[in-house]
Amino acid sequence: MLHQNNWLEINARALDHNIATYKQIIGNAQLGLVVKGNAYGHGLDEIISLTKNNELISWYCTAHLSEALRIRALACNKPILVFYPIDNDPVLAMQQNIDLVIYDPNQLSSIIHNARQHNLVANIHLKIDTGLSRFGFLPDIAYTIMEQLQDNSHIQLKGILTHFADAEIQDQSFTDWQMEQFNQLITKLNTKNIHIPYMHAFASSATLSRPLDSINLVRIGAGIYGLWPSKMVKDCAQKKHNIDLIPVLSWKTRIMSTRIIETNQYIGYGRTFKTTRPMRIGLLPIGYADGYHRRLSNVGKVLVDGKLAPVIGRTAMNCITIDITDAPKAQINSIVTLLGNHPGITAYDLAQQIESYNPREIVTRLAAHIPKKVVEETILPYKTKQSYTTSSYKK
Repeated sequence: MLHQNNWLEINARALDHNIATYKQIIGNAQLGLVVKGNAYGHGLDEIISLTKNNELISWYCTAHLSEALRIRALACNKPILVFYPIDNDPVLAMQQNIDLVIYDPNQLSSIIHNARQHNLVANIHLKIDTGLSRFGFLPDIAYTIMEQLQDNSHIQLKGILTHFADAEIQDQSFTDWQMEQFNQLITKLNTKNIHIPYMHAFASSATLSRPLDSINLVRIGAGIYGLWPSKMVKDCAQKKHNIDLIPVLSWKTRIMSTRIIETNQYIGYGRTFKTTRPMRIGLLPIGYADGYHRRLSNVGKVLVDGKLAPVIGRTAMNCITIDITDAPKAQINSIVTLLGNHPGITAYDLAQQIESYNPREIVTRLAAHIPKKVVEETILPYKTKQSYTTSSYKK
């Protein structure tokens, strides 16, 4: 009987290594760990528990207020910044010292109204639209708003921020232009003696490839979890900083059944795979309901008995089929790694296989119901034999 048919392993040592790596690069700037999307699929509770006592983490960044309130419920007192629409009573943010990103006039008016009504102070960061054209105020409008807020006793303007449109690509000309718009605004504020404590624009990509300049807070998501945002960023970071990031997450399951399928037999829904030889197959108790992408049908690979085994047939809701003909030791209850730090099954590899090229898409779709185990294994980057230390990890 299978007592646990699939689980995620969260490597505390790898997480600690990535945090220390980024902190070494950013120096005196503060590090904000982005934990939106259930901590990029790694588990919000687990990541907060592992990092809340790590002195290298200064901030947490969430998509929604409900995530921030959950962090407070986990007895974490670090500063928290909420990026997007407020999905809970904003008064709770003011009461629990949670900062809010403000990105349009109606939202700002609502926050001011609530703060006045309850005689509270709202900590806000003003979003500056420098070219992404989603959320935020254009620089000139933002400057006018910041002037007006200087005398508002219910608003504490803690920061200004922007977000880059394509910092992951080789051509950095548009990112340069965005940064120029942001720096011009900072210069204008300094000229008028408007002091803003935090200026932040850099995420995982720009932090590894660009000088910090006027930035004193960085917001790191993918990189902390050991995910290279793009090949360009990886190549640039390794050349410039001589670093490696270590994937934090592995997804594992067990073979629940095996059988022999003869030549010229179809496997799976839609008859998308036909055997060309006698084949030994293994059935795995996971599927797209768990977050294994349906587009990995007939193209994905898994690791079993130290060998890569192809995914064959169409991924079903709760089951996938693998070819274990060339893995003779694989049997019922054998552990299979679906996603992990091995060539062919990294999040980047799986993203390539489904032609999304975005490793975040792989990990963030992992179902929240999958159990998680914290491990402390030393896992090296698979393309290097370098070791690393884990001096800053704190329980």
